[in-house]
Amino acid sequence: MVMRQLLLDSADDALVLAPDGLTEQWRAELSSKFRVDQFPGRVRVLSHSEIRSVAPIGKLIVVVDEAHRLTRVADAGHEEVYQRLCDFSHAASSVLLLSATPVRSNEDGFLRMLHLLDPSAYPLDGLAQFRQRVEIRDDLAQALAALGDDTPVMFLDEPSATLRQLLPDAQWLQQELDVLDRLIADRDIDAVRKVCRRVRMQLAETHRIHRRMIRTRRSASLARLFPVRGRTVGREWLLTDPDARRAAVLTMIEDLRIELAVLESAEPQNVFRTVLGRAMAPVTALADLARALRGEDCHDLDDAERASLTGFSGTALGYTVAAQIEAILESDTDADRFAAMVQWAWPHVGRHRIAVTCSFPATAEAAAQRLEAQFGTGRVVRLLSTMSAAERAEAARGFADEPSRAVIVMDRGGEEGINLQVVEEVLHLDLPVNVARLEQRLGRFDRWSLRGSSANAPVRSVAFREQTTILDAHLGGWRHALDEGLSLFGESSATLQYILPDVECDFLADAIDRGLDYASERMAARRDDLDTQRRQIEGQDLLDAIEDRAEDEQLADGMIQADRADTILSAFRGYAVKMLRFTEDVDKRGIRFGVSTKHPPGVTESDIHKIGPGHLRRRYAHRRADAANGIGLLRWGEPLVDGFAHLAMRDDRGRAFAIEIHQPHREPGSILAVFMFSVIVTADPAPVDDLRAVDDAAAAAAAVRLGQLFPPLAERVWWRPDRGELPDEVCQALDAADGDNLGSRPERFEYLTQMAGWRDLCERTAREALRLVARRPSVQQYVSSASIEAKAMHAREEAVVEARRRVGADAFSDPHVLNAVLAAAEAPQLAIDSCGVVFLTGPEA
Repeated sequence: MVMRQLLLDSADDALVLAPDGLTEQWRAELSSKFRVDQFPGRVRVLSHSEIRSVAPIGKLIVVVDEAHRLTRVADAGHEEVYQRLCDFSHAASSVLLLSATPVRSNEDGFLRMLHLLDPSAYPLDGLAQFRQRVEIRDDLAQALAALGDDTPVMFLDEPSATLRQLLPDAQWLQQELDVLDRLIADRDIDAVRKVCRRVRMQLAETHRIHRRMIRTRRSASLARLFPVRGRTVGREWLLTDPDARRAAVLTMIEDLRIELAVLESAEPQNVFRTVLGRAMAPVTALADLARALRGEDCHDLDDAERASLTGFSGTALGYTVAAQIEAILESDTDADRFAAMVQWAWPHVGRHRIAVTCSFPATAEAAAQRLEAQFGTGRVVRLLSTMSAAERAEAARGFADEPSRAVIVMDRGGEEGINLQVVEEVLHLDLPVNVARLEQRLGRFDRWSLRGSSANAPVRSVAFREQTTILDAHLGGWRHALDEGLSLFGESSATLQYILPDVECDFLADAIDRGLDYASERMAARRDDLDTQRRQIEGQDLLDAIEDRAEDEQLADGMIQADRADTILSAFRGYAVKMLRFTEDVDKRGIRFGVSTKHPPGVTESDIHKIGPGHLRRRYAHRRADAANGIGLLRWGEPLVDGFAHLAMRDDRGRAFAIEIHQPHREPGSILAVFMFSVIVTADPAPVDDLRAVDDAAAAAAAVRLGQLFPPLAERVWWRPDRGELPDEVCQALDAADGDNLGSRPERFEYLTQMAGWRDLCERTAREALRLVARRPSVQQYVSSASIEAKAMHAREEAVVEARRRVGADAFSDPHVLNAVLAAAEAPQLAIDSCGVVFLTGPEA
């Protein structure tokens, strides 16, 4: 949305840099959801790997998805990519970085990210200072929050002392706090508030990172509409692998780790990670590893696996491991992991949607073939790295849209950029020795729940165990570490993403030195430490939440309401077609609006030109899914919608209306006027306005409290001058009535209002409506409750002050805020927000 608004406001171009596997999804969603096809040639989407090939020419905006991948501290080649990204970012007018990066435990990478946004405020050589800022962040947040305008002056000593301790070298701050302490002692309330605001602003600019960040927070409204599924395991979530060759696999792993412990020519942990990852998959996954160890090219190892074997493949030890693997593959077995997979899937197919995952393309393909042999090709979908990005996206859509497709088989190519929340259960044929990879895999399913889908419970993981306890203690060691140490199958590890590489290295080092069973026990023993790290990392949001977030819920509700498709279509047609009398042409392709020469709309010709005849001729949809192939979307930012919005701002027909309803049964020539008034009940604004003239901050605090105690109340009145308020059933009928809009027929309106005393009738009816609202029991109760609560709030603070006086403590209270709230709540105001008249007319005389 940020990009779209900038494109609307400027003629410059935009650039998106996304991970290689997500570029097609970015292009598709920018077009289908954000309508960037309106700006042909102005939005370019490139992959991270293409950044070296593009000149860093200044752009209107540069958007970087998964930005932490390009900002991490790595080798010289990666540093070149980061420098190119700096060139792009510093030359752009706007930069938007998308990342789930935590601040803690990743200060180096996070500083490099902030350097892209503001190189002068976040220099790369300022790492030590940045780490210190992060270290004190939580305590600083609490101290700044305590300096708020709602804090009674008598309680400001403690945050002042905390700030002195946290920032002893900040001379300006120490001087400000000296002044603050003196003013507190002198009871100079106005001066105290000014110093507090000054300290807050200066510290916010120098220590609060969130001014450069937008953090998504799941308000209650969003949680209701987009509930997150979560993840869990079933009651019996471990299947036994019946493959008799698994014992030989363990022997190969044990022999290898002993050799790696004394290996000098390769990276032992990298080699062990790759071999162990293959060993924990179905035994057939070892075949491609053996080919790679012999130096052959025909295998399915990815770039990371190949790089890990550099200096090991082709060596004597590499050939020895390859020979062991070949012997294992040639030995006999009555059943294997694929047979257990089919047996597990049998009762699930037809009942709900399942996924089978394995990192390795050849192994995943073999799994798909076994499933197809059992259930038929129509029930099984492949999502493999051997397919193009477009083919994978189409396969995922087909699986989600066709319930008959019961099983989807994925390799590492399906671990990014795909939404598969229709899946209820996922079978892991392997568990990558890389927590980030496994987190990405589970992230395909552990997303928001689809409304109307049976898959709204937490996605359930199923994994494999070995046949015997001893065998499982070793070959199942990594699974045990993931489950007992990281709780990965029950909660996300994203918070720990920058700690996990060290955790993985520790596991691999322990496994090589002491064995897999010892490494898994060490990992499980670290659970409490990792939970502590989680809490510390999550604490970074505390500083971001200093400012009043009371409007977050209202903002979320407003955004959700604004995007309700049917409501938008009804409102737009009501204004453009029913009120202004533009024509509409509706078919399967969408809606087109126009102008009839026989019945021209009730606007001037210049207004039509401002809206744009070309925009009127275009077809539009009111649902995002239908707005494709050049079809516009009835949303803010669309030129047609904006054109009508600007017209509505100049047109008072939204606040005042007049319609005529013809009733053949009425007396010929009769005219009956029925009035509607929308009345807003609010607190008296005068006390807060008076306080604002003295202290803006105190007035803001009073306004927030008043909004909580006395939010505006809307009341509707239907009034007939000769009878008063109408019965409920008549009001409901009038609310739903559809008559002739007199806003476009001024001559008819003048005829119907030519009766004597029309102006006096309107004014008298308005006064009666206001008196009626003021007398309504619900309104009186509403006003009384607000006033009582304001008095109770005032009494609570006075009680606190009195209690502190009794024990000899500082007991001074600032009465300005609560006095303003109390005065405003005790003097409610009523005002007419909108009004209208319905003329009920009989046949012409």
